[in-house]
Amino acid sequence: MATLKDAKLIGGIGAVFSLIGMFIPNTGIILSIIGSVMVLIAVKYISDVVNDSFIFRNMIISIICGVVGVIAFVIFLLSYFMTMFFTYRGAAPRPFPQFIIPIIAAFVIVWVFMVFSALYLRKSYNRISDALRIDLFRSTATIYLVGALLLIVIVGVIVLILAKIIEAVAFFSIPEHPLQVQPPPPPS
Repeated sequence: MATLKDAKLIGGIGAVFSLIGMFIPNTGIILSIIGSVMVLIAVKYISDVVNDSFIFRNMIISIICGVVGVIAFVIFLLSYFMTMFFTYRGAAPRPFPQFIIPIIAAFVIVWVFMVFSALYLRKSYNRISDALRIDLFRSTATIYLVGALLLIVIVGVIVLILAKIIEAVAFFSIPEHPLQVQPPPPPS
């Protein structure tokens, strides 16, 4: 049986790993993925301890939205560049606006998915905040959403880094004993 102590340790270390992975070239992506999986496991543990399946369900939806957004971005760009390569091989280069508009469209697609991901993460972390009475999870959720919204103007990256730091602190703030756990609020 999972405990809050397990969630505290796994979630905190996972959040730190995913934060550090953002700054390490090449292999950092692996560290970030490992950290994200650890955070997911910690959220599952919390969901089980507080007996609220919506916490884990919303986190899964959040992760799916994020992964689908990244996959859609990669597929969109790969198909665009492959089409350009095979269509315009040896031809005169395309004008700059025609070249950049599909790239901007790909970024908008990933941005929309990241906003949806942040909305579901917010639902999950808000329920954790209510159940464990740790407001840092609510703050993390809000900062993640603001960061996702601001990604369209690049400033969001800095805000998301701040959210990752607060997420690590929130996990390390979890009490080790479930005596303080509140019953979950009704589903929203």
